[in-house]
This record gives sequence, C-alpha cells and structure tokens, in this order.
Amino acid sequence: MNLTRTSTLWVSFLAATVVGCFGGQSGNDPSIWGGYGGGGTSIGGTNPSQPPASASPTYGYAAIDYSSVHSGDALYYTPDTGGSCSFDLTGNDLMVAAINKQDYSAANACGAYVRVDGPNGSVTVRIVDMCLNCKVGDIDLSQHAYSQIADIQEGITPVNWQFVQAPIGGNLQYRLKVGSTIGWTAVQIRNHLHPIVSMEMKRLKGKWRKMVRQPYNYFVYEKGMGAGPWSIRVTDIFGQIVQDDYVQLYPGELVWSSYQFPEVTSSSQPPTDPGTPPVDGGGDGTDGSDPETPPPVVAPDFPRGPDGIELTYDKEEFPGGYCATIFAENPGDEYLDWYAELDFAGKLKKIWNCSYALSEGMITLYGLSHNAGLSPGGYTECGFCTDL
Repeated sequence: MNLTRTSTLWVSFLAATVVGCFGGQSGNDPSIWGGYGGGGTSIGGTNPSQPPASASPTYGYAAIDYSSVHSGDALYYTPDTGGSCSFDLTGNDLMVAAINKQDYSAANACGAYVRVDGPNGSVTVRIVDMCLNCKVGDIDLSQHAYSQIADIQEGITPVNWQFVQAPIGGNLQYRLKVGSTIGWTAVQIRNHLHPIVSMEMKRLKGKWRKMVRQPYNYFVYEKGMGAGPWSIRVTDIFGQIVQDDYVQLYPGELVWSSYQFPEVTSSSQPPTDPGTPPVDGGGDGTDGSDPETPPPVVAPDFPRGPDGIELTYDKEEFPGGYCATIFAENPGDEYLDWYAELDFAGKLKKIWNCSYALSEGMITLYGLSHNAGLSPGGYTECGFCTDL
C-alpha cells in the first residue's frame, strides 16, 4: 500500500468517525421540562396481530418505499447515545445507520430498516441518525455493520441500499417524551414493521388531533392532549392503521401497543396519490359497491355551540329514556366560554357538572363556576338523563 492510499484511508476514517454523522437534535426540542406523572406499567400484548378496523384512514404521500434502490458511498462511524432520531442506543445496537439528510426526510426514515449491499455481502440496519455531510444516496454504518459488507480498512465503499420490512417481533411501542405536560404532548413511535406516515391522538371522548412529526422524531401536539388516557392511531406507508383505544403513557417509559402492522408482500407498494382516499359505498359501482343498493344516510346527532368550541356528543339509550354526555374542548389560543344546544325529548331526570335551560324540544347546557370557561387546550364534560 503506497503512502497516497494510506493518507486517503486515514482521511476516510476521520470523515466516518468525526464528521460523517450528525448527532441528536434534542437541543431544538421546545418541550417544557418538569413533566408530570411517573410510574405506571405497560399495556397490551407482545404478539403481533391484525389492527382493528378504523374509519377514515389517513393516506399521505409516501416518500419512502420498498421498490427504490439507492446508490452512494458507505462509511463507518461510532453511533452516539441518541442520534437525530432520539433513540436510546446501547452498546448492543450494532446494526444501525445514519442516513443522508435528503433521505432522512425530516425524521420520516427514523426507525425504518434498510438492506445495504456492498462488495463483500449484505447487511440490514436500522436508521437511527442523520448524516449531515453526506450527499444524496450516502449512508453511514456502525463499524460492526460496515464490516459485514466491506473490508474495514477501506473506510469508504460504494453501496446500493433500499428500505425493507423491519425484521422485528412484538407490537408497536409508544414513548411519551420527558418534559411533556398536559399542555404540550410529544410521543415517539418505536418497533414499527413499516415506516410511519402519520400519528393522531384523542381524548377518549374527544376528536382526533393530528400530531406533527419533528426532526428529532417525536410527534407533537403543541396545545397538549391533557393527562390521558388517550386513543392513538398510527398509519404506515401502505395506509395500514393501528389504533389503540385506551392508552396511558408516562414520561420516559415505553408502553407496548396491543397491535402491529400486518406484513406486506414484496410486490406491495405504498399509495402515491396524496389526495383524498377512495370512499366506499358511493352507489355508482365505481368503487366496487352495488349501484342498486346505495348506503343509508344517517343524520348526525350533535350539539351546537359557540365558535371556537368543539363539541362531542355521546348518547346511551335504554328502555324508557336515554343519557347524554357532552364533551367541550377549546383548541384555540384564547380563553372561551362555552355552551351546548341540542334536541331534547322526555322529562329531565338527572344532570351533572352543568346548568341548563329548557325550551320546547331543546336543552341548552352551560358550565358551572368551575368549568364555565375553557383555557386554550382546556376540556370539560357534563351530561343528563331523561325519562321518555
């Protein structure tokens, strides 16, 4: 080996170990430190299973797919304790990688797996970091992973790589970020079979809130989701949905989902249309429905309230009457008073957590002294029962 090659290898080594990879971005995290809660146990099982049926799947443009083959250079590096994806790396995380900024795609690649083909073989690694100085197509591998595809003395080698289904077991995991409060919520998804497109959360009787993925790989709702428990809905690049309807999270703790995404065949590809997903039951036969049997039209039963207040209505009927619960939420930035008007039948038997006014065929509900107004992100509920 001549001096020039030796010098080149030494420069390659420095590039891989010193500036080849960009560290974690938790310094940009806007969370409020201090948090709440503590303790708690995991929920759900460990056996992968089919996710439950869920209405209105969220289809997003899939920048990541399993068919594209990427080409670039691979270097090796020493992973730090977290990386841009904010994972808890240990000395046992030998098969990990940092991906170039473009393919990192603002954390969309975090937790995904890629198969890297080099001159000496192939290796499958998990994306845990972003390589700041890599060009498009480049990927940095942990030293152990690099040694599976090339001679370690090379320092840098050309490779081809592509995203693949994760070689994992068990269900999804959720992690509430340390520093989350009732007014700022950040959740990370781990152990997912396919890359994640979107995440939503809601209070058990509230409305779905779209969480915004941050470059440090947490999904954030800036106004907070309260103290839980919550429902969580996660969509992968194939439009498949996992939904857990009762999840309690505690800052810093991993909680198991009850579900995992189904596996896909090698020929499956993510949807590429970012528009509205097809709607079943249109009645014209274009969506596979029976054109002679249009779907039933069900009038929504919902309360009416002031602008800026979101209301959800839950009605439980029984022989001789019904009970109704109203959930009021203020998703805005200003303090708001609330009320709820809704159709009413029968004789009022019981009411809780609100006052009321009755007129013919209608009841108007108001908050009491402790819940008449809602702060930004605030939430309350009240209800009544009737005899018919």
